[in-house]
Amino acid sequence: MLIDKENTLVEPLKDYTIGIGSIVSILIRDEDGSTQKKTFELINEVTSTEIASDYVEKLSSLGQTLYGKKAFDMIAIRRKNQPSLKGIVNSVNNTNTLENEKHK
Repeated sequence: MLIDKENTLVEPLKDYTIGIGSIVSILIRDEDGSTQKKTFELINEVTSTEIASDYVEKLSSLGQTLYGKKAFDMIAIRRKNQPSLKGIVNSVNNTNTLENEKHK
């Protein structure tokens, strides 16, 4: 169980749908054609004690793009004053923690 910012319990999703608490890995193709893998946890809001690069807020443009997607869905990440990046949801883990995922 997770606790969101309104202090209510949130049950992690049991399938491969991205929701709050999901550990998500995406593959992104840059403008130069190279591919990058990014892994992070989708959360409601980052607080000052958390390492922001390990988390994506649901209300961010990336968070809104990913929320509700499933593993292997194609995504387009919109960026201000720059071309969108294309990518794919590589994996979704709704049963592990980010720290455990990093040590795999």
